[in-house]
Amino acid sequence: MDVLEFRLGAVFEGFYIDIREKESMGEDEGRIIGGTKGLALRKDVYEGAWGGNGRDRFTACHEFGHFLMHRTVTMARTREATDKIFCDAEWQADTFAGTLLMSPCHLGRFSDPDDAARQCGMTGAAAKVMWAKYLAEDCFPCAAEMPRFA
Repeated sequence: MDVLEFRLGAVFEGFYIDIREKESMGEDEGRIIGGTKGLALRKDVYEGAWGGNGRDRFTACHEFGHFLMHRTVTMARTREATDKIFCDAEWQADTFAGTLLMSPCHLGRFSDPDDAARQCGMTGAAAKVMWAKYLAEDCFPCAAEMPRFA
């Protein structure tokens, strides 16, 4: 959250987070603010992310992913059944958030998905999804390459 709130302005001049009450966001937990350099987070999600809630941290990273990848898209569209999954904006933002929170560079530090969730400050469910993704992509270092931590 520190990076989102206080550091991104140095990279994206004018970047901001607009913290909104639940009444104005409805069921949306976050969204890009079209035509601006901002993103909106629902107040409870913002506070939860700052408080270390894994789901809220994931949501903030997910919205940041939308900001980076989709802020110039003027109209979102639903993915058709025939489209590849990686063409889906939600899949892209989820993958971005999961990778940002649980980088494949650090896989050698984790004993299992639950350990990764604890160390990365994310939910067990999200860590399990990323763990499976990294296994499928053969991202785990072999035992000889894994760093040893005391």
